[in-house]
Amino acid sequence: MKILIVGGGIGGLTAALCLAKSGHEVAIYEKATTNHNAGAGIQCGANALHVLDHLGLLGLLEPLAVTPERLQFRDYLNGDLLYNVELGPVYRNKYGAPYFHCIGLILYPSWNGKYAMNRMLI
Repeated sequence: MKILIVGGGIGGLTAALCLAKSGHEVAIYEKATTNHNAGAGIQCGANALHVLDHLGLLGLLEPLAVTPERLQFRDYLNGDLLYNVELGPVYRNKYGAPYFHCIGLILYPSWNGKYAMNRMLI
């Protein structure tokens, strides 16, 4: 099946790769001539990383991402700990994938290097 995806951001590229991996012919139409999210940081939880692993990209991204040990929420007045979320090995063991912080721009070369995508500018 021929499928057209409008928008070559993270969501559009991921959808295109999943569809291409399933045997569909995919074209991406994108208005931007460059990836404009140069400094945008993203957080990737286990569900997102399961998808990237399915696409064969997890191993490419892991050396480029930061895996925080925990997230802590603290009271802004006195610094008291309000809530703690263990990430690191505890998170990986519980959900079967790590939790990453990375710059969104590192995802684009990984996608383009793994799959030849037909990306057209509109």
